[in-house]
Amino acid sequence: MINPGVLGALWAASRSGQHQQNVLWAYDPQDERPIFSFAVATFLGLVALSGLPGPVRLAATFAALVLFFPWAFTRYCLIPLGYAGAARFLTLWSGIAWLGDRFGGSIAAGAWAMLRRETHDEEWFARQTKQLEKTSLRPGGILACGLAAASRGDREGARLFLASVDDLHDIYSPSLARRMAREWLMVEAVERGDWSAIHEHGTRRGSRTCVSRVLYGVACLRLGRPYRLAKPRLVTWWLLSGAWMPLWPLVTAALVPLPEPEPDVQPEIEKTLRSVLDAHTRLLLMPAPTLERLTAVAAGWDALLAGGSPLADLADRVKATAVDDLAALAKEAELAIGPVTGAGGVLGAVAARVRKERLAELEEVADRLRQRAKAKRPLPPPDEWREYLQLRAVYRKAIALGGAEIRRLAFTSMYNGVTWQSVWLYNERGERPIAHGMFRWMLGEATAAGDQPAIQAQTNNVGLLPERIARLPPGWR
Repeated sequence: MINPGVLGALWAASRSGQHQQNVLWAYDPQDERPIFSFAVATFLGLVALSGLPGPVRLAATFAALVLFFPWAFTRYCLIPLGYAGAARFLTLWSGIAWLGDRFGGSIAAGAWAMLRRETHDEEWFARQTKQLEKTSLRPGGILACGLAAASRGDREGARLFLASVDDLHDIYSPSLARRMAREWLMVEAVERGDWSAIHEHGTRRGSRTCVSRVLYGVACLRLGRPYRLAKPRLVTWWLLSGAWMPLWPLVTAALVPLPEPEPDVQPEIEKTLRSVLDAHTRLLLMPAPTLERLTAVAAGWDALLAGGSPLADLADRVKATAVDDLAALAKEAELAIGPVTGAGGVLGAVAARVRKERLAELEEVADRLRQRAKAKRPLPPPDEWREYLQLRAVYRKAIALGGAEIRRLAFTSMYNGVTWQSVWLYNERGERPIAHGMFRWMLGEATAAGDQPAIQAQTNNVGLLPERIARLPPGWR
């Protein structure tokens, strides 16, 4: 048998072209753990085959198996038992499982074990965060930050971190990190009942765990999406998942045809003050308001305040109050109000208000990020990545309003902030993995906005990967 760490090194060295250089950066030739563990495991294997007493041979066999398959032992023994320190230590010896980010993966394994405990240990997570500052932030570290946020109860922060694991280039992203992040996101979406998010995560590129495949199949059946060979396929993945008891209610419910949902009949709003106020109040109290309802209420106010109405003299004051309520509701519910024709009505005023506030918020966040990068006031790498993710979330809310003009304005504000941060991280702080992830994302957004100078600049930045990110062994030329 060959130790997985040695197998990982041999596999890395066998790759051709630019990937050969890139994986040399991921595999540190000065890290002697794989070689040492291979030697120790080989010695223990010989002991197990020797004529020593039975208990000694049994102990040697167990130790050899642990050193040959460190991640399997960590995943199925140490993490379920909540042994964070042991899980973190043993993951450092796993070669293939966390190839490219063994250090970050070890912290992620420890954080995963900490989630199995009943209480949150902030001191432990603080120590691991300081450890992450000693190296460049990669997917394993991002995964650990997300799991730490989940342990604190910060679900939104956990979703931000874990959804961004896929943003980094493949050479930095062990497939295991992608699978773990995706599984957590899908399980958390089940708790929220967000089957659309589960379907979206399931359709993204990359491998999936058996649990993720089960949840994806359930989401397809619940949403009425095509899912071939539904029953045998879903039952097969359920059997392979091992999580039989938690998943069985979801599987059985998905395989039973759901009754046709009753259509959401939009009630006709009478052109009276009482009916419009009632519709307005019901909309504000709805747990999940929709854009259709908001549009209907805005149309009711437009009709009520039209010329000849008894409220015509108070039209401006009543309209301002209605716009305040509906704009606050649209922002809180994150309703995507697209471009509105005839912007003089209530809906047009709501769209203009939300657009103005979204763009102002984006400009403020981006300018704050740009000023900090220009002044070279560093934050720990996880906090740098969090600030970038928060800016990106604000940007996405702004462009969700629709329209080429809004996208262009939002892109200009966002681009100034993220460019300063990403170039600073890449050139001066050595955080090339996350900086390259920012370059890739900005290239996609520049293409969508049609900004040719930005497209050219980010194309050049993304192209730095093969030549300048690879770290060769000392003395290699």
